[in-house]
Amino acid sequence: MNSKNSFVRSVLVTNVILVIMVAPVAWWIGGIPVLLGALLGGMVGMMNLYAMSWLLRRIIGSDTATESKTRYAVMLAGKFLAVLAVILIAVVVIGLDALGFLLGLSTTVVSLFVGGFAYPTGVEVSENKESEQT
Repeated sequence: MNSKNSFVRSVLVTNVILVIMVAPVAWWIGGIPVLLGALLGGMVGMMNLYAMSWLLRRIIGSDTATESKTRYAVMLAGKFLAVLAVILIAVVVIGLDALGFLLGLSTTVVSLFVGGFAYPTGVEVSENKESEQT
């Protein structure tokens, strides 16, 4: 598996761990409604992250034709609208707890920070002996 996929995988695994850690807190804050909102918010965040990384890899990838890049860019814009529609349906129509949903959705942002700091980049820093002597 290449490094791009392994980074996304490590962020998604971190996100699952964070949702599991947030679940008892959500239940303590507001019981079952907040817990369900947090779990669904975490799932929406993870699916959004995976879809966005998949589409961006195809847009930025050098082996994709220009027509395909335009199609993937339109799909990315459609994905943003779809996520907004899912949030609207979950909170307004279904009536999930907005605090719980936001709590679950925010685990994706935290997992991106944790994954960004924890993931090895492969950049090695070597000290030059000549610079130490001057």
